[in-house]
Amino acid sequence: MCDRLAVMNRGLVVEEMDVATLRREDPREPYTRQILLSSRGYDREAAARMVTYD
Repeated sequence: MCDRLAVMNRGLVVEEMDVATLRREDPREPYTRQILLSSRGYDREAAARMVTYD
């Protein structure tokens, strides 16, 4: 598991955020949204219910 996520497009980091933030908010970058929506089983509501361990 990871705490932070970085999305790269054409060799550049286009978005970086905490995974917890990703569960609460939509990504700003359209490319990041496309990646998440294309993932099998990605359910934003289920992701928001996930337990995090500090």
